[in-house]
Amino acid sequence: MAPERIDFFIAGSERSGTTVTCAMLDQYPEICAMQGTTILTRLANFQDLMRHVVSQDGDVDGLKLDECETLVDFVTKAKVTPFLHKSIYHACYYENMVNSARSDVTKDRFAHKAYLQNMQFDRYMARYDPENPTWANTITALYSEFVHSVDAKGHIYGEQTPDNAMRIDAILKMYPAAKIIFIVRHPITGIASLLERYGDIPRAINQYRKPFELYPFDDPDVVNRTLFVKFEDLIENRQPILASIAEFLGVEDAAAAPDTSHESAVFAKYIGKSLTAERYFRSILKHPAIERTALYQKNIDIADVFYSMEETMAIIGHGEEQAEKKADEANAA
Repeated sequence: MAPERIDFFIAGSERSGTTVTCAMLDQYPEICAMQGTTILTRLANFQDLMRHVVSQDGDVDGLKLDECETLVDFVTKAKVTPFLHKSIYHACYYENMVNSARSDVTKDRFAHKAYLQNMQFDRYMARYDPENPTWANTITALYSEFVHSVDAKGHIYGEQTPDNAMRIDAILKMYPAAKIIFIVRHPITGIASLLERYGDIPRAINQYRKPFELYPFDDPDVVNRTLFVKFEDLIENRQPILASIAEFLGVEDAAAAPDTSHESAVFAKYIGKSLTAERYFRSILKHPAIERTALYQKNIDIADVFYSMEETMAIIGHGEEQAEKKADEANAA
């Protein structure tokens, strides 16, 4: 049966555990959690393109500039025509084609190839409803194709893309009852991990901070429907933390957490490697305490909200004694 809505969105900075959280939740029989679909990111890019075209006096099925100034304007004001419905499908389809070809560490873990092989354009187009031409309907129709493509099961539907944290206002316009799971990772280890990907400290810091800066912390309604989960807690207490997330989503027997060492429907053989302390701390071992302290000080506004000073100091000091011993031995030699 095709989904008629998306019930929850997983968000957070890159490398913060959003993927493994989605994979583990997907193992609950009640939960159908798709990952890496980038639906909202593609929609935001599409809206920006439409704004540019219309601002240059281009005609896209009568779309007006005030209907596409922002993503919120787009999803609340713009009527979805068959052309727009078709266009967002192709935007997501070709993005996943690119993702499936990337030589990234997780390329074989994602379901992009299955998405490409099994999504059906005609079935998607048939879900266009001229009586209710909203972006909520179109995005749900696209999500439904992702669900069909991997033969996913469950009746609580969710989607994971880190960038979701930057689209919360638009998400809640389309899905007013949706819940948000925001995965938080300490800025020291989070930025160090992003540095391995981007190779540039300012960019790594920016990538880490964007979700926090764009999430509407000043809106109590949004905060009340958000469950903040520290990645570190998930590593140390996997089963009870996973159960608390499932309970938040409305799983009746949330305490009966699945065996997270098993393969999930959309993310195979990755969970165990991602949720170990050794892997978690790996990225900071090349950065001495003085560099870790500098990262903390540049992001103290985030760190001190979610972490105690004791937790921060443990990360700053992690492995330092061993590193100093190796340095002394190298100098002596």
